[in-house]
Amino acid sequence: MGCICKEVAVFKLDDGSHYFEAVKFIKDFPKACRENYLALCPVRAAKYKHANVSKPEDIRSTLLDGDNGDLSISVTLARESKPLRFVKIHLEDLRAVLEEK
Repeated sequence: MGCICKEVAVFKLDDGSHYFEAVKFIKDFPKACRENYLALCPVRAAKYKHANVSKPEDIRSTLLDGDNGDLSISVTLARESKPLRFVKIHLEDLRAVLEEK
């Protein structure tokens, strides 16, 4: 799971689960896979979809060329640079999927 917000979630649903929106991480990635999705709060999800100036090829290369111990990359959303932090297993799975291409 990728996370930009520091909070756990904006709100909880009636069943007690946290609300999030699934957002495609690399928009032009040709393969459909669950690893290519982020779980973001509604505000960050909208910014990622509509105000993300980070190019897909730059995101992909940053992720693949990054330090294996670093669980975050920087993205620019609505003219603000924000760290996008990953859960270790999600980052490892996403890197493996991206390397297959």
